[in-house]
Amino acid sequence: MTNKDVTKEYRKRLAALAAQQTGKAANFEVLPDGDHTWPAENPADVTLKGMAALRYRQILDAIQKLDSGVYGICADCGGAIDKERLEIIPEATSCVDCQRLNERKARADIDMREESSFDQLM
Repeated sequence: MTNKDVTKEYRKRLAALAAQQTGKAANFEVLPDGDHTWPAENPADVTLKGMAALRYRQILDAIQKLDSGVYGICADCGGAIDKERLEIIPEATSCVDCQRLNERKARADIDMREESSFDQLM
Protein backbone atom coordinates (compact mmCIF):
# COMPACT_ATOMS: atom_id res chain seq x y z
CA MET A 1 0.00 0.00 0.00
CA THR A 2 1.46 3.37 -1.01
CA ASN A 3 1.59 6.44 1.21
CA LYS A 4 -1.12 7.98 -0.98
CA ASP A 5 -3.35 4.93 -0.43
CA VAL A 6 -2.78 5.13 3.34
CA THR A 7 -3.68 8.82 3.32
CA LYS A 8 -6.85 8.05 1.35
CA GLU A 9 -7.79 5.30 3.78
CA TYR A 10 -7.31 7.53 6.84
CA ARG A 11 -9.27 10.34 5.16
CA LYS A 12 -12.13 7.90 4.48
CA ARG A 13 -12.15 6.61 8.09
CA LEU A 14 -11.95 10.11 9.56
CA ALA A 15 -14.78 11.35 7.32
CA ALA A 16 -16.96 8.43 8.42
CA LEU A 17 -16.18 9.14 12.09
CA ALA A 18 -16.95 12.84 11.60
CA ALA A 19 -20.34 11.99 10.10
CA GLN A 20 -21.06 9.63 12.99
CA GLN A 21 -20.13 12.26 15.60
CA THR A 22 -22.15 14.93 13.82
CA GLY A 23 -25.25 12.80 14.28
CA LYS A 24 -24.53 12.40 17.98
CA ALA A 25 -23.65 16.05 18.59
CA ALA A 26 -26.47 17.52 16.52
CA ASN A 27 -29.29 15.58 18.14
CA PHE A 28 -31.60 18.47 18.89
CA GLU A 29 -35.35 18.93 18.79
CA VAL A 30 -37.15 21.09 16.25
CA LEU A 31 -40.03 22.94 17.88
CA PRO A 32 -43.36 23.52 16.05
CA ASP A 33 -42.47 27.18 15.44
CA GLY A 34 -39.27 26.08 13.64
CA ASP A 35 -36.98 27.01 16.51
CA HIS A 36 -34.36 24.54 17.73
CA THR A 37 -33.60 23.47 21.27
CA TRP A 38 -31.27 21.04 22.96
CA PRO A 39 -33.09 18.45 25.07
CA ALA A 40 -31.19 19.60 28.16
CA GLU A 41 -33.43 18.07 30.78
CA ASN A 42 -31.00 15.20 31.33
CA PRO A 43 -27.48 16.36 32.27
CA ALA A 44 -26.06 13.07 30.96
CA ASP A 45 -27.44 13.91 27.48
CA VAL A 46 -25.73 17.29 27.57
CA THR A 47 -22.44 15.68 28.63
CA LEU A 48 -22.63 13.04 25.89
CA LYS A 49 -23.39 15.68 23.28
CA GLY A 50 -20.46 17.75 24.49
CA MET A 51 -18.17 14.75 24.24
CA ALA A 52 -19.44 14.01 20.73
CA ALA A 53 -18.88 17.64 19.72
CA LEU A 54 -15.33 17.54 21.14
CA ARG A 55 -14.51 14.32 19.30
CA TYR A 56 -15.95 15.81 16.09
CA ARG A 57 -13.59 18.79 16.47
CA GLN A 58 -10.66 16.43 17.08
CA ILE A 59 -11.54 14.47 13.95
CA LEU A 60 -11.72 17.66 11.86
CA ASP A 61 -8.32 18.65 13.27
CA ALA A 62 -6.95 15.24 12.26
CA ILE A 63 -8.26 15.72 8.70
CA GLN A 64 -6.56 19.12 8.59
CA LYS A 65 -3.28 17.55 9.78
CA LEU A 66 -3.65 14.87 7.12
CA ASP A 67 -4.05 17.59 4.47
CA SER A 68 -1.00 19.49 5.73
CA GLY A 69 1.20 16.38 5.96
CA VAL A 70 1.64 16.32 9.74
CA TYR A 71 -0.89 13.61 10.57
CA GLY A 72 0.48 10.95 12.90
CA ILE A 73 3.03 13.22 14.57
CA CYS A 74 2.86 13.48 18.37
CA ALA A 75 1.92 16.98 19.51
CA ASP A 76 3.97 16.52 22.70
CA CYS A 77 7.30 14.99 21.65
CA GLY A 78 7.25 15.34 17.85
CA GLY A 79 7.75 11.61 17.35
CA ALA A 80 5.63 9.33 15.22
CA ILE A 81 2.35 7.99 16.58
CA ASP A 82 2.24 4.22 16.10
CA LYS A 83 0.10 3.03 13.20
CA GLU A 84 -1.70 0.64 15.57
CA ARG A 85 -2.73 3.57 17.78
CA LEU A 86 -4.01 5.52 14.78
CA GLU A 87 -5.97 2.46 13.66
CA ILE A 88 -7.76 2.44 17.03
CA ILE A 89 -7.96 6.21 17.63
CA PRO A 90 -7.54 7.96 14.25
CA GLU A 91 -7.81 11.41 15.87
CA ALA A 92 -5.02 10.71 18.40
CA THR A 93 -2.66 13.66 18.88
CA SER A 94 -0.16 11.99 21.23
CA CYS A 95 1.95 8.86 21.07
CA VAL A 96 1.26 6.17 23.68
CA ASP A 97 4.15 7.22 25.93
CA CYS A 98 3.16 10.89 25.95
CA GLN A 99 -0.52 10.00 26.44
CA ARG A 100 0.39 7.91 29.49
CA LEU A 101 2.47 10.77 30.88
CA ASN A 102 -0.37 13.25 30.27
CA GLU A 103 -2.84 10.95 32.02
CA ARG A 104 -0.49 10.51 35.01
CA LYS A 105 -0.13 14.29 35.29
CA ALA A 106 -3.90 14.76 35.11
CA ARG A 107 -4.46 12.13 37.84
CA ALA A 108 -1.78 13.78 40.01
CA ASP A 109 -3.51 17.16 39.58
CA ILE A 110 -6.84 15.65 40.61
CA ASP A 111 -5.25 13.95 43.63
CA MET A 112 -3.64 17.24 44.70
CA ARG A 113 -6.95 19.10 44.41
CA GLU A 114 -8.76 16.41 46.39
CA GLU A 115 -6.07 16.46 49.06
CA SER A 116 -6.24 20.25 49.23
CA SER A 117 -10.02 20.14 49.57
CA PHE A 118 -9.75 17.55 52.34
CA ASP A 119 -7.15 19.67 54.19
CA GLN A 120 -9.52 22.67 54.05
CA LEU A 121 -12.24 20.62 55.72
CA MET A 122 -9.95 19.75 58.63
